[in-house]
Order: sequence, then C-alpha cells, then structure tokens
Amino acid sequence: ILKLNGTLKLKGVCFGIRNKHLILSSIRPVQGLDPEELEWIIASIAVIADEYDDFLIEKFNL
Repeated sequence: ILKLNGTLKLKGVCFGIRNKHLILSSIRPVQGLDPEELEWIIASIAVIADEYDDFLIEKFNL
C-alpha cells in the first residue's frame, strides 16, 4: 500500500506507519491555509480512507 504514495490517485494524501498503525496524512504549512483548503484536506483523507478500508480488511482478514 505504501507504493501508492506519490501517485495522483491519493490527491496529496500519503500512507504511513506510526506505532504499528497504518495512517493517512497530508502535510501543508499552516501559514496561508484557509478554511476551505482545510476542509478539502480533511475530506480527501476521509475519501481515501473509505476507498481503501474494504480492500485492507479483505486482504489482511481484519
């Protein structure tokens, strides 16, 4: 799944591993960040999580 990082498919969101957990993140400086952009980042993470959760559950029998 980490091979997906850097692809346009993830819309600027990336997978990572933290404390044995698979996470999604987006890095953006706070300076100049407007509410609409923050909303877009949060929505993007939610969409990607929803898109991949079933795949991960099926693949790893979670």
